[in-house]
Amino acid sequence: MKIPLPALPLLFALVWLVAQFLLAMLGWAVVLAIVLWVLVAVGLARHYGHLREIPDQLGMLLDRLIAAPASTPASATARGGPAMPPQASPPGASVRSQPPAQTVRKADPAAVGAQGARIIENLHGLDRTKAQLNDLLTVATNARSTGQPGFGTLAPATMLIFHGPAGTGKTQAAEAFAAVLYGAGVITEPSLVPLRSGHMADQSAGSAFELGQKAAESALGGVLLIEDAEWMAGTSGGDDRFAVEVARGLMQTISAHPHELILIATGGPGLRAKLIENATLDRELLSKLDVEDVAFEDLATPALVTIFRQHAGARQVSLHASADMKLTELIDAMRRDAGDRFDNAVAVRRWFDRIYKNAQRRAASEQVPLQLMPADFKLL
Repeated sequence: MKIPLPALPLLFALVWLVAQFLLAMLGWAVVLAIVLWVLVAVGLARHYGHLREIPDQLGMLLDRLIAAPASTPASATARGGPAMPPQASPPGASVRSQPPAQTVRKADPAAVGAQGARIIENLHGLDRTKAQLNDLLTVATNARSTGQPGFGTLAPATMLIFHGPAGTGKTQAAEAFAAVLYGAGVITEPSLVPLRSGHMADQSAGSAFELGQKAAESALGGVLLIEDAEWMAGTSGGDDRFAVEVARGLMQTISAHPHELILIATGGPGLRAKLIENATLDRELLSKLDVEDVAFEDLATPALVTIFRQHAGARQVSLHASADMKLTELIDAMRRDAGDRFDNAVAVRRWFDRIYKNAQRRAASEQVPLQLMPADFKLL
């Protein structure tokens, strides 16, 4: 193939750049070896007609030469670094026969536990709940110090029932408490596996047992979280076969792996009584476990005001002084209007989102800095 004359300067420039790169990376000795090898290979290929094999051979040589300098004294000296002796292999062992070591790192228990403790501490208006959780942690750590598993009971597992009004932080507290238990060494896995009523949507009566069994197996060493656990109580006078079969599946795994699982069930006020009312569920599961209640109460207005201000801080938006002064009055009014349907922190979060959107629209319309004003509250 003939190369056009105008292209020759570009070709020479490209060759010069490649040569400079190779010299910088590999040194004179290695580059000279490559050039000599190429010349010999081309001469042999022209003689024997195997020119198309040169690229593959050259690629293999380049791979070896590029990998080699990091472990040879000559290459280290060429880069200006100290010459390192080659690493010795055990007698009779080859480098190829030794697979690379693979280390699976678990989350640091101290860091996970500290983060969980901070989350619990930042749950506002739940002083009694925090005291209960602290008592449970003390029991568990004391049991561990004496070589007893879990919470130190003879039952094969402990179920903590987090019950109280909606929006009081039960699920968040359960997740944080699981982290605290992992940090204290009470559980061995930093995992919390959820089990919800929606998981049974496509289950037949015969497979509900397997659902419970596998859910417990996947949570071994950690915590199984049964969310909104009223579904396990079944409906009054209704068909509770699914819930009972799930409970039997849970107990099957718990019996096979005692003291390797902690269950946390969350739900509304009186959850434990509702579960016990299902006599079959009580017989198949609850009566065989160590069951502890953790009560959550409606959040007081000052706690809800603090939560509102936290949302504002997270969005980096300030409240006008006149709006801030009305927060208590407005939250009290919102609680009265909602009655039993008031869901505490969840209601405050939804309320803040609506106020924030109102403030965004007003600030954009008036072309003023974003701030929560009394007008934004009135538009609710």
